[in-house]
Amino acid sequence: MTIDQLLDFWAEWSARKDDGGLGYGTSRLAVLMSGGVVAGSGNSGLPYGIDENAVALAVERYLSRQANPAREIIRAEYCCHGSQAAKAQMVSQRLGLVVSAQNYRVTLHRAVKKMEGNPEIAFLLKKMS
Repeated sequence: MTIDQLLDFWAEWSARKDDGGLGYGTSRLAVLMSGGVVAGSGNSGLPYGIDENAVALAVERYLSRQANPAREIIRAEYCCHGSQAAKAQMVSQRLGLVVSAQNYRVTLHRAVKKMEGNPEIAFLLKKMS
């Protein structure tokens, strides 16, 4: 499993958690009707015997320890729909900072690389490969 696959899995898990598993919070039909792309298949894709909640909570734990804007940029990139420029503007509004599209991309790249180097996340990625 790559770091992008792990973050995609976490985003899908997070959406299910936020809507109580009912699908109302992130209706796939509503996303499709608005021209968005539906992410994920509903299947966790994790190897047998790996607890999806434990994996997703490890990602949550890691992100909760990160500073903004990196934390908010990762959340926006993997949990929200739209272009990176639109996501940069959304992060800017949420944090009350100016985050350009270029700064968004650079911060995202650095934050994901840093996350990939974290021992707990690296262990998960190795275990799920």
